[in-house]
Amino acid sequence: GINAEYGATTWSPLYINLGQVYRIAKQYDQAIKCFKHAQFLACDNSTVYTGLGFVYALQGKAIEAVEYCHKALDKARQDPFTLQLLEMSLTALAGSEGKSDDDEPEKLDDRKLKVETNTPTIF
Repeated sequence: GINAEYGATTWSPLYINLGQVYRIAKQYDQAIKCFKHAQFLACDNSTVYTGLGFVYALQGKAIEAVEYCHKALDKARQDPFTLQLLEMSLTALAGSEGKSDDDEPEKLDDRKLKVETNTPTIF
């Protein structure tokens, strides 16, 4: 378990960063577990919701990606990365209309995410 001595402010960023490592390694289920754990520890952190949205988009789960992007934008309204991720997820969702459930979902190509910002990002 988590040592109560350090608290959520110490552990949440570690789980977020570990989630990013798993995402980069394409171990998406592990990434989701880490982001969910960080969400439990620090539910007001927009990075957690953006991370979850990103992983779901990479898995081709556009509905979940859109849901988590909206949650992230509730916390950080003008985050350029999340706004671009939301736009791409909505486009994927619109493109999936009319497809059967047997069709492979459209997955996000993370190389297309290019956000110019002055603030450092872990994505």
